[in-house]
Amino acid sequence: MPTKGQSTAKDSIFSAYDNLLNDKERTCLKSKIQQFSWARAKVYLETHGYPMTEGHYYRVLRAIKKKTQGRLYWFAFQGLETLHLDTLDTLMVVESELWENYWREDDPYKKAMILDKIVQLQPWKSTYSEKTQDVQEKQLHSRKLAMEVAPDSVSAMQTFTKKARKP
Repeated sequence: MPTKGQSTAKDSIFSAYDNLLNDKERTCLKSKIQQFSWARAKVYLETHGYPMTEGHYYRVLRAIKKKTQGRLYWFAFQGLETLHLDTLDTLMVVESELWENYWREDDPYKKAMILDKIVQLQPWKSTYSEKTQDVQEKQLHSRKLAMEVAPDSVSAMQTFTKKARKP
């Protein structure tokens, strides 16, 4: 079991919130997401290094709720891409591990099972690859628009600064 501050594969989805929630808040949020009763949440928090009273637990949850708008803005502008890339990276690592296991395995039945798992990954990879292309096309379009607008604004800024420098 990881110690406080270390992350696991289960924590990867929460890694995007590192700058928005501290470790205690993330641990409380995980207990809420898992719909623990207070008694179960208390045990969970203690095992993860955050013993607290029931009142303190609910104060932390209220503090998280107050951060909702900021978290939503962050997720809308940055988090979706981060989550998308994390998922794509995970799929690639899983496929790589499956191939390594395939080549190490001697049992033909187990090799066939591993190949089946690799085939099951392909639709996921295709979907994420298509979405990546969509994101890249949108970014390219945005850059083209920015380049069309930028020269005018740059020349206006240069004119402004030249006038400001003259005595």
